[in-house]
Amino acid sequence: MFVGGLAPRRRNSRMVVRATRTVFPPEGNGQDSRKTIDTDQSIFSSWGTQCRTHDSHKTAAVEVVLYTNILITTDGSELAQKGVDHGLTLAKSLGSKATVITVAEPYPLHSPATIGSWTEAQQHHADAALNLAKEAAAKMGVTIEVVLASHTSPAEAIVKTAQDRGCNLIVIASHGRRGVSRLLLGSQTAEVVHLSKIPVLVVR
Repeated sequence: MFVGGLAPRRRNSRMVVRATRTVFPPEGNGQDSRKTIDTDQSIFSSWGTQCRTHDSHKTAAVEVVLYTNILITTDGSELAQKGVDHGLTLAKSLGSKATVITVAEPYPLHSPATIGSWTEAQQHHADAALNLAKEAAAKMGVTIEVVLASHTSPAEAIVKTAQDRGCNLIVIASHGRRGVSRLLLGSQTAEVVHLSKIPVLVVR
């Protein structure tokens, strides 16, 4: 059997739940109590949180960090929308704030298109991507904010937005749209993972 308690507290923008479990092996069987601790850890892991465990003899302290401010990326592609749905589901289950971002590419100097037509096309793709996210959020009953950033590097724009808004998790699809209208590429996903100082959840 085990005994223990939960003590929620806040650290910066994160809600932290500290749980301590003291485990006693059933009388006379001498079973390894760590099996019970591992089972307990798996319950916390299923919350979609970060778990830090400190073992000391027969006592385990499990610190669960809940994501309270999630940045979800999209470029309007089918795979990106799966990432949006996953991020919104996570935000709803945790009661987290959610922001959806899409990144438009600035007008390239050597483009055959005019500045006006390029800007209009980028705005059209961005609006379509964000509208899909808004529709998904409305169906789930999740309130979101949307951001349209313009940057030559989507990864840098995503990481900077997460930092400026105090996010503690980025949700991003493994690959995105390709071609003239691309807003996010697989290489950009890798760069987000590389640049980000907060956890990044990559959705396949």
